[in-house]
Amino acid sequence: MSTYTLPQSTVAGGLAVDLDRPLIAADDSRWTWTGSRDNTGMPLVQTAEGAPVRLSLVYAIRGPLIAAPRPVSAAERHAALTAFTRPGPHDPTPRTVAQLLSRLHRRAA
Repeated sequence: MSTYTLPQSTVAGGLAVDLDRPLIAADDSRWTWTGSRDNTGMPLVQTAEGAPVRLSLVYAIRGPLIAAPRPVSAAERHAALTAFTRPGPHDPTPRTVAQLLSRLHRRAA
């Protein structure tokens, strides 16, 4: 994983950026790391059709950058869809709901 922390002297000082993933700016432009840096060590990023630009300049002009979401795997999708099908020890069941309603009805009478 290649991360770069922007220096405190830049607009987003202290922000760590994951250079291995495509980046999305606030204006919805997409940027990728070219794999190279300028003479100060700042990573160079570019759009699909543009020339390489300093990462700090993109952040200052285009707004905050976030890593593009990665694709969801089949295992993650399955885990999300089946997570709530198995009741936990404190999840209400129809029986516990009926018992609660019965107790409330007796208190109200």
